[in-house]
This record gives sequence, structure tokens and C-alpha cells, in this order.
Amino acid sequence: MSKNQGTVVADAIVPAGANATHYDDFGQGGYRVVATLALRDAIPVGDTLDADGIGSGQRKPNMLVAVVEDGKIYRLNIPEFPGLDNADRYIALTDNGRWEEFETGGGGSGNPFVFQVNAIDDPLHYHIVQLSIEQVRFLVENLDATVTTLSELRDGHQHEITFDYDHATADFIVTSIVRVGDNVGGGDQNGTHEVKLIGKGAGSSLTADQEAALAGTSGTPSGTNKFVTDSDPRVDVPVRRATGTNSFVLGDTSNSVSGDRSGIVSGNNNLIGGGSQPNNSAIVAGDNNKVRSYATAIIAGGTNEAPEGSHFSAIVAGTNNKVFGQRAAVIGGDRIVGYGLRSVAIGGFNYTTPNLSDMVFLPQAYLMQNGGGISMVSTNGTRKVVALNDAGKLTVDGVEVGGNATVTEINLDGELEDGTPIHGQVALVNGALQLSYSHEDGSGSNLRIEHDQVTVNGQPLGSGGVTTSVIDGLGVVAVGVFYSALLGAGAFNQVPVVTSSVDMKPAGTTGGWNLTTGKYVVPVSGTYQMTMKARLGDGHGSPGNSYGIGAGVQNIDDSAFFWTAIPTVNGANRKGVLNQRTMYLTAGQEVQVYLLLDGFQAEVNGELVVTLVRPDTPLNEEKNLEFVFASGYADDFTATIGTRQAGTYYTVTLSNGTAVYQKNGVAANLPITLAAGDTLKVTVTRTDSALGSVVTLKG
Repeated sequence: MSKNQGTVVADAIVPAGANATHYDDFGQGGYRVVATLALRDAIPVGDTLDADGIGSGQRKPNMLVAVVEDGKIYRLNIPEFPGLDNADRYIALTDNGRWEEFETGGGGSGNPFVFQVNAIDDPLHYHIVQLSIEQVRFLVENLDATVTTLSELRDGHQHEITFDYDHATADFIVTSIVRVGDNVGGGDQNGTHEVKLIGKGAGSSLTADQEAALAGTSGTPSGTNKFVTDSDPRVDVPVRRATGTNSFVLGDTSNSVSGDRSGIVSGNNNLIGGGSQPNNSAIVAGDNNKVRSYATAIIAGGTNEAPEGSHFSAIVAGTNNKVFGQRAAVIGGDRIVGYGLRSVAIGGFNYTTPNLSDMVFLPQAYLMQNGGGISMVSTNGTRKVVALNDAGKLTVDGVEVGGNATVTEINLDGELEDGTPIHGQVALVNGALQLSYSHEDGSGSNLRIEHDQVTVNGQPLGSGGVTTSVIDGLGVVAVGVFYSALLGAGAFNQVPVVTSSVDMKPAGTTGGWNLTTGKYVVPVSGTYQMTMKARLGDGHGSPGNSYGIGAGVQNIDDSAFFWTAIPTVNGANRKGVLNQRTMYLTAGQEVQVYLLLDGFQAEVNGELVVTLVRPDTPLNEEKNLEFVFASGYADDFTATIGTRQAGTYYTVTLSNGTAVYQKNGVAANLPITLAAGDTLKVTVTRTDSALGSVVTLKG
């Protein structure tokens, strides 16, 4: 059964006069004209996709509609239509967002790309196909995307050709060719045809030269491999200007390199750096060369300059060399001008060294043997010859350098970990020993030792300074009195504490004497020492009777229980016993005193002393920060808080004045909580300006 159902017309329809054969707005797909955009969007869709799998109602993909109200032509563009299943094809046909303006020229939405699809096994068998810009873009920008379109009519039939795009090789390929119309075959598959771009259609904006350039130079042209023309500045030697990273310049004059790891080979008036200071660059030969970068070299040439900002640079040979950068060197050449810090010039002559710091010139270098020497130029231009004499002694301009010279100044130079230069000096200045340290940013310190005082930055040691004192918490001390009117015989009996004279424990803890139970409740866990002493009432017991005393969390006869016997002294009975023990106790445990009277009863009274030897965790500390402002010195001082000084300070004790505070540069009032690394500035207003002042913060 045919795929299209309807009334069969036996012959062509011929109009009468000016009448039309049909109305375009009743057809399916194709081309039609409507009055408004609303009528375009109202073109009906059937309930389902037609049996041919292409159309529904009056809609087909790629149909064209001209709209009178805006004078434009629109195409129902569904480039992925061949790859969709029937349900998604139907949905796409109903989507009015698929209408796109159709342009027939000027690089718009026409078919600017013409492809020839050749059969590999039959070169005379081919198909001509046009693709639009949108279709080509869809293939290139999407993985696994395909586009199916009809070839031009040849030999009375067309082919439905499905295109794909190989992103790895940047080639268009054919995945399927199916003949449409009568005698439809099974179709050819991928690999039996090749695709060639042979020209442009009416919608292409490419010129013939631009199309020819699409063949590329090396590899396939793309956004990252653009084709090259004869006027490309990268092609010709000798002039190549390089402004980016890994660029290069060969020959000619007035060359400039601004990128990292770049180079200039030969030429004149060469500049590396400009304002961007590249790294790892080089100028080889040429004249009037300038290096303004890091780790850079000029090799040969003349009139070479390493200006300020050139670190770790070198000029090898040449004339009229200038070194202004730090850690730079000139090897050979003449007319050398040096301003650099820690730079070196070896060989040559005619040195000028204004404002030089730590630069060494070795104009005539010899091995120190057979009377040879090294000629050196000082910062003021004085030339000296340093050598070894026949006796093996060091000489300067022929004068032997002795080993007992008096030294009044020692200069030291070095670097911080980040390479920042620092300078130190030990010297005798006006009868005092002075130790100074300076940073290149101008900061530093000065320690001066005289016969009667030591000063730091002009202030006596301690003036305006801060000291810290820390007092450990008082811990635990408890003293209780126990008593029993008549303690029974022959058993371990607790003797209850009835009064306490001392009950000291850390703030915020519970425990202490419990006079109801007559026991001591441990406030904090730790190691304790207990001292217990007892006395028996007069007339109780007989000489030789045994008894003992102990303390702990239970009544037990163990190694800590102490036994004794009633002695006879001067004919009278004296009955007393003393015991000590050290044991670990946890917070909340109860400690009691207990005795055993062996074969007699007696009145008992005594004392238990409990002392904390070492707590499990440190107890609270009392901290003091003391700021001392000596007479005649500044009224403010800033201290950086250390770990032992960190804490909260609640009160202040002042002498001779008042004080205000700044924490980390912001005004603050007591209480002040300080962490390690914070700064605290204390400023005093003295009642008597002739006297010193002391500020003590307590916490």
C-alpha cells in the first residue's frame, strides 16, 4: 500500500483561466505564504506521525513559510530529525520554536557548502549534496550527531544521505545512503563513499581564495590551527616581533621581546623586558642591547645595559657595559659602569663605580703564585693590588698585612630566607660597644653597651618594656579535726571529722569537708598527700596495747596503715600516733580517717591534712603584665603577646598616672582578652612628668 492515502486523480489538473490548480496552505510541507506569524505558528499537526515517518498534518521538516507582515521566509529547522525516534520526531514538528529565518544569500541560513559524495569502487558514481551553515555547525559542535538530507536530482532520482563528522580527523563522513522514490534499495553504508568539499552554494560568504585556503598548511585548519598567509608576521626572517611566552626574534634591528623564555639572535637596538620583566631570556650578539628581566644574559655585542630591576643577569664580553641590577655580572669588555648591589665584573678596564654597594671588580685576574696578584678597585675608585709575597704572606700594594691589626668595626651582610638583604655591624663607637641590625626597608635595632648601662634603640634596658609574671593556682589544702568520745575495740572504725580549720580548693570546683559524713570529698583528680595524727585519752589503754591509724577511701589494713603500741614514759602513759601516705584520687571520691584499738576502748581525737601534690590538668593561673616607663622616656609602648602572656586581664594597678590601651591598633577597655600574636599598646599620662610610671595588668 502506498504511504500516501487519498483520492487518485487520473490526469493532471489544469486550471481554467486565471484560477489556481490548488491552495498552498492546504498542502503538507513544501512552501506556502501566510499573512501573519500567528498563522505560521497555527499550521496544523496531525494526531500522530504519518506512516512515512516524516510528516504530520500539514507540517514536514525543512518546510518553508513566507510571512507577509514582516516580509521574511522561515524554515522548520530540525537538523537532528533523522536520528530521532517517531515520538520525538512528532514532538519536534509541533515545536514552534523550530521556526528559523531562512536567508538565501550573504552567509545566512542557506546551503553555502557543496559536497561531492563519491563511490570508492566506482569513481563515476557520485552525488551532489548541499548543507547549510546550521547543519555543518551542528555536526562539528556535537559528538555523535548526524544530519540527513536529500542529494540533488540525478538520473531521475535522489538519495537520502546521512552525514557524520569525525572529530579526531576533522573529516565529514557518510554513514548511510538510501535511494528514495521508486525501487528503493537497502542503501549503502559507511566506508563505501568519500566526501569532498567542492564549492559553495548561494548562501556562502567565502571567496574562492578563502575556500582554497581551507586546505590548510600543516594539518587541518581550526580555531587552534589557523591557515597562514604570506603576510603573516611569523613567517618571514629576519624581522619577527615576539610579545608572548615562548616567542623568538631573529635578526634585524629595533627588536623587542616582552614574553617569558624568549630570545633575540643578532640584530641591533634589542630590548628584552620593557615594563613586563620576563624571565629566562637572552640576547645573542647585536648592539645597543638592554636586559630588564630575571635570569637573563647578553652574550657579545656592544653598548649593553642591565638596568634597575634586572636580577641574576649577565653581560658576557662587549664594550660600554652598564650594570644597574642586583646580583649581575659583566665578564670581559671595557668601559664598565656599575651601580648594582652584589654584582661582579671580571676583566676589562675603565671602571666607573658611583654609588656602588658590595660590587667586586677583577680587572686583571691571575693565579696567586710566582708573585702574581689580583688588581682590585674600591668603591671610591682607588686601585689596589692584592698578592702573595715570596714569604707566602698576603700583601696590599706590596705592604704585608699583619695578624695583629686592631679592628674597630666588623660589617656583616646576609639574606633572609626570601632573599631580602640584611646588614649587621659590630663596632666601638664613642667608648661603647654597639651591635646594630638593619633591613633594606629601613627598619632595624641597635644595642649599645656602656660601662654603666645597656640601651636598646636609645632606651635603657627595661624602660618602656613589658615583663610577665605567672602565679600558679593555690591548689588544694584542707585541714580537719576528728573526734570520738569512746572508740570501740577490735575493729577498723571511722573517726569522723567534726570541724575544719582550712578548706581551700580551686574556684569553680565542688568538694571539700562534709561534716555530716565526717569525710573529705576530693575536688579535682590528681595525686594527694595525707597526713593524719591521733591521740588517745588519758587513762585509756595499758602499756603494750597495740593500735594503728590510716586514711583512705575504705577501712583496710594494708601497707599504708601504721601500727604502734602504748609506751611508758616517766611512769605515765603517753598515747599518740602519726601517719602519712601519698595516693591518687579522682574527683568526687570520699576520704576518711580510721583507727583500730587492739583489745581496749579509748577516747580519740586528732587531725587530717589533705594536700594536692599534682593535678591531672593545670589549675587556673594568675597572670600579671607589667609595663615600666622610666623617667625621661616615651609614654607609650607596644608589646606583642606570647603564649604565656595570653589570657584575660581584668584589673590594673597604676603608679604615677593613668593609662589607655589599644589592642591590635583599636582602642580597648578592661577586661581585655589577648591571644598569642596580638599587640597591646599602653599609653600613660603621668601625674608627675619627672617620675617614672608603672602599669600592672592582672588576669
